[in-house]
Amino acid sequence: MYNGSMRRRLLIFIVLLIVLPLFAISSSDGNVVKVGYYENEVFEEGAAEGAVKTGYAYEYYRKLSEYTGWQYEYVYGGFGELYQKLLDGEVDLLAGLAYREDRSGIIGYPDAIMGSEAYYLVKHDTEAGITTDPATLNGKRIGVLDSAMVGALQSFLDSHHIKAEVVSYPDHAQLFDAFDSKAVAVFVAESDGAYGRDHAEVLYAFGSSDYYLCVSIKRPDLLAQLNVAQSQLAAEEPNYINSLSTKYYSLSVNARAFSTAEREWLESHSTLRVGYLENYLPYSDTDKSGQVTGMVRELVPAMLSGMNIQGISVSYKGYRSYDDMVSDIGAGSIDVAFPVGGGLYYSEENGIYLSNAVTSSSPELVFKGNFSEESVSHFAINENNRMQYYFVRTNYPDAKITFYPSVEDCLEAVLSGKVGCTTLNGLRANDILKNRRFHGLSLYQASRPDGRAFGVKIGNEGLLKLLNRGVNVLGADFAQNLSYRYTSGLYKYGFVDYVQDNMLLFSAAIFVVVALVIFLLIRNANRSRREVRIKESSQKVLEEKLKLQDTLLEEQAKREQQDKMITALASDYRCVYHIDLDSNDGVCYRQDPADNDQTPEGIHFNYLERFTWYAENAVTESYREGFLRFIDPDNVRSALEKEGIIAYRYLARRDGREYYEMIRMAGVRHVEQRDDHLVHAVGLGLTVIDQEMRETMAQNEALEDALAAAEEANKAKTAFLSNMSHE
Repeated sequence: MYNGSMRRRLLIFIVLLIVLPLFAISSSDGNVVKVGYYENEVFEEGAAEGAVKTGYAYEYYRKLSEYTGWQYEYVYGGFGELYQKLLDGEVDLLAGLAYREDRSGIIGYPDAIMGSEAYYLVKHDTEAGITTDPATLNGKRIGVLDSAMVGALQSFLDSHHIKAEVVSYPDHAQLFDAFDSKAVAVFVAESDGAYGRDHAEVLYAFGSSDYYLCVSIKRPDLLAQLNVAQSQLAAEEPNYINSLSTKYYSLSVNARAFSTAEREWLESHSTLRVGYLENYLPYSDTDKSGQVTGMVRELVPAMLSGMNIQGISVSYKGYRSYDDMVSDIGAGSIDVAFPVGGGLYYSEENGIYLSNAVTSSSPELVFKGNFSEESVSHFAINENNRMQYYFVRTNYPDAKITFYPSVEDCLEAVLSGKVGCTTLNGLRANDILKNRRFHGLSLYQASRPDGRAFGVKIGNEGLLKLLNRGVNVLGADFAQNLSYRYTSGLYKYGFVDYVQDNMLLFSAAIFVVVALVIFLLIRNANRSRREVRIKESSQKVLEEKLKLQDTLLEEQAKREQQDKMITALASDYRCVYHIDLDSNDGVCYRQDPADNDQTPEGIHFNYLERFTWYAENAVTESYREGFLRFIDPDNVRSALEKEGIIAYRYLARRDGREYYEMIRMAGVRHVEQRDDHLVHAVGLGLTVIDQEMRETMAQNEALEDALAAAEEANKAKTAFLSNMSHE
């Protein structure tokens, strides 16, 4: 038993000695992936040792390596040769394979496609006998790559009962050489797999297919990693495949081989007449010399050059009004207008086609203050820019619209509050609002983008296709980058703006100049006069100091007077308070020792709350309402504007007895001593006046009795005299 266990342990040890080094070697080389790399225009280029690699497939490989960490070893050869190596396991990856049922068991297809392509028939443009009618292919030699395209081509020919000679080539280089040397009359081009060629014309697409980055059946580990990487790429960059296709579209044969309609337009025209909208930078405008400026000036020539179109000159005509420009398309005065927009519905209403969007940006809603639903209930619209009207009508159908003659007038209407907002194109908004006159406005980006395109008359198919092709050839970023050259024209930076922006610098310069002048005057004056001026200056400084000292002493005297007033109140009254009317805060300066309900000295309290309580608990009912009116802060301020001291006498009840009391207030500072002429704080005192009040009331009562007796005597006298006169 013991010997058997030892033998098993020894055997395991020997196996580990053999396997572990192999595993280490494999691990050190585990991220190296062999890629079958063949030469294919646009799709995969640089298939040689040391050659610079470019193309759709090459970029795709690099993108995947960001997720997988793969390091590539490139194996070069023709497509057919590398396909066989994929089957034999000599390469791990091969790009550009369409799915076929018979291949599914011998190569690994990932879950996601690498791309999609259409198959086009391309002829020599001098071959007049071959047209878009498939029957004209009868008897012609058609070149095609030895791939899935052979089956797609044969199916197309059979379905149209065409007898043509199909010649397959093992790699793209031989196929393209055969076409360029006219060994074949027509060849099959993939939409992103062949460069544009002079004197080539695309007939039509006859099929399409998805294609894959395929994996050797012997590397299921790589297939699993590829599936994960493609899933992550789709989640993080969902538009990556489309953007990659767009990038390489401009180089492909499909981008540069014109259709029959396009060729007919080119053959019948020597000039492209372009209408453009003025006052609409960065898109278009007319400069001070009367010449076209803006994106349109460079955009149209760049499109023609990108499509290798020669012999077409470009003329420009500016329009102040969008409606006039569109009207001239219908009248035939111009061939194309730029920019146009508003969507398909309004373009149909105007009788024009819209090209693919040259640029697309989200419009900015321009408003003042806080943005709300009310802001978009009333729009200012430039009557010369119908695109602005189309956007508002489409997205805010219930809004009120008021037309103004220019964009500046629209912005002024928002500033003045005549309307809730206006709109500005996304490429224009920020630079327009840099102008100082519009600094009070703000921007809110609309959620829906609004594109700007070329417009041609409905029915002008050839020119529309040329424009779409040109836009695609230049790519999505060309116009966007071009726009930055012309946005500066939207910001009018004048001398006043410069001065205001550099006010500190100008002030410093003026100060230096003035100081220099004064210095020169002083230096050129004689010494005696300088001494006199110095003495005068010293005397003036002394006088100012004395004046300041007098002012400070006067202020000190006023403060002492206020302190004396409070001290006087404290000696005459049983309770004295300081009340801040603004903050409703009170503090007791002197407490009546016989009144336990009063606030202790030095304690802050709520003024109105405390004295309202006092009115309810200590002031008799017949006097309570008058007391509450008297202590109201507004009443106090109003009364102290007219009188220096105000008072209210009332009957109080405390400890079971009634007695007369007086509340008196005086402003801590008189209203004429304050800049705002309002009383903000008062001194308040409470004093018992029961004896004085009762003596006054007794005197008043005696006076009233005397007056009554005198009145009775006067009546008796009057009656006596009346009786005497009758007798």
